[in-house]
Amino acid sequence: RGPTADGRFNPMIVAPGDWTTSLVGNNRASCYGSYPPGEAGTYYHYCSGTSMSAPQVSGSSVLIVDWWRQEYGVTPSPAMVKALLVNGAEDMAGGNDGTGGVLAHVPNFNVGWGRVNLDNVIRTELPVVYADQEDVFANTGDTRSWTFVAADASEPIKITLAWTDAPGAVGANP
Repeated sequence: RGPTADGRFNPMIVAPGDWTTSLVGNNRASCYGSYPPGEAGTYYHYCSGTSMSAPQVSGSSVLIVDWWRQEYGVTPSPAMVKALLVNGAEDMAGGNDGTGGVLAHVPNFNVGWGRVNLDNVIRTELPVVYADQEDVFANTGDTRSWTFVAADASEPIKITLAWTDAPGAVGANP
């Protein structure tokens, strides 16, 4: 749970990771019991935690990259993948925050911008504008302006900005 040391939202996004069926490791350790129940020599157990949710986010990222390549013929930048995941995330307001409280609207320090939802990225029927590394800001004060008109004034406009920082200098702190 966030915030990060510098105040940013963390986690960025979330995925289901509770009571997830997972393969049994070499040490045969069990998380919560075997699946199918009662069968000897089972290869699956129920597990919970980030080890169960992280593969869903990774897999979602792979599907976004594949979709982007098919749609636009190039590989999206990592920043674009992050922006798409964040922009497509589903608000989980009203759900359990894991500490006995109720989740507030996103963003918040329990679920970041929400739960991964690829339908909101790949199958959206809404008009979209993408800009992936078209502008490189090399100088302090560089800007880029956009003007948008809402297609439906009763619906919000969602804008997500993500970037890739230049590599830090060797020995820089931070």
